[in-house]
Amino acid sequence: SCNANGPLWFLQELMFFTLFLPLILRIPVHFRLVIVICCLWVGNSYYSLDGWGITTYSNDIAFFLAGTTLQGINKEAIYSFLRKTAVWFVPFTVYIVLGVLLPEPFTFHPTNNVKFNGLSPVIGFLSMCGFSILLTIVFPKLSRLISSCSAAIFFLYASHWPLFTLYNRIASAFDVP
Repeated sequence: SCNANGPLWFLQELMFFTLFLPLILRIPVHFRLVIVICCLWVGNSYYSLDGWGITTYSNDIAFFLAGTTLQGINKEAIYSFLRKTAVWFVPFTVYIVLGVLLPEPFTFHPTNNVKFNGLSPVIGFLSMCGFSILLTIVFPKLSRLISSCSAAIFFLYASHWPLFTLYNRIASAFDVP
């Protein structure tokens, strides 16, 4: 059984977490950051609220809390920081890409280390931000072209799951591999 809205799972979590936003915003910023670090350190611990249809991971909680913390920071300050440090994220980007394509040669592969596994999304996010900023600096026309396609890219992302589900059901009905 496939859920037709599989790729949009994060929206359900976002709506659920938003219900608690008034309470979360009452938590002091420094304590929220401690909770974020603890959630990332735990890694992909799975939590489920039976009967509510809500399942989440500690990393998801960490990113939501990090977002509530970052909302008060000037966006220009974040962009300025990432622009100055973007080049330092390139090795992490290369490492992540090689780790996905060629996992065997890497003895310190993110999925082999539980403590590092919790930080993998953070490193991946920062690598993506750094790489995107480098792309806008080195290839400004290409970055504008990619950003102009963002609506189409999101549509393809959101529609791929129902299309694969439809294909699988049709293929299984006609014994197509």
